[in-house]
Amino acid sequence: MKITTEEIISKLKILLLDVDGILTSGLVNIMDDGREIYTFNVYDGYGIKLWRRAGFKVGFVTGRCADAVKHRADKLGVDFLCRGASDKVSICEEIVSNEGLTMQQVSFMGDDLQDLPIMKRVGFPITVANARDEVKNISRLVTSSKGGDGAVREAIEFILKEKGLWDEIVSQDRILS
Repeated sequence: MKITTEEIISKLKILLLDVDGILTSGLVNIMDDGREIYTFNVYDGYGIKLWRRAGFKVGFVTGRCADAVKHRADKLGVDFLCRGASDKVSICEEIVSNEGLTMQQVSFMGDDLQDLPIMKRVGFPITVANARDEVKNISRLVTSSKGGDGAVREAIEFILKEKGLWDEIVSQDRILS
């Protein structure tokens, strides 16, 4: 029996995100002194806050070690920050084990070939409009937005709507930022 998207989404507890190409456009500005500058989308940040307020956990899992990623994670209250992640599968398995969950309760959002191994193992793999075709082919959701252009927010809204939580969020008299 094939499990429906609705059934898979109903079990999700954790959203793990690649950074480059998901939370950013994939471009990195490098200054003359070697410092790197990242640009993050505020819509994605607010989506992450809504996800956390709904009672779910979120993490950044990236192969890079940029300090900007740590600053962004701290500002958003991200539950898991894994920089310099060469083996995303092991990291995800460790998070799942520590949280007492299964891989089917995790969604991972990635865009490039190095994300394929983890995306093949999680319950709900997601990618962006400008991802590699190989990643799009295994994803259960491909956003209409490109990475760094509100794609994370789009994915979070989709999941929260499927979980039946969105109407409660938008019907509040005060929606805090």
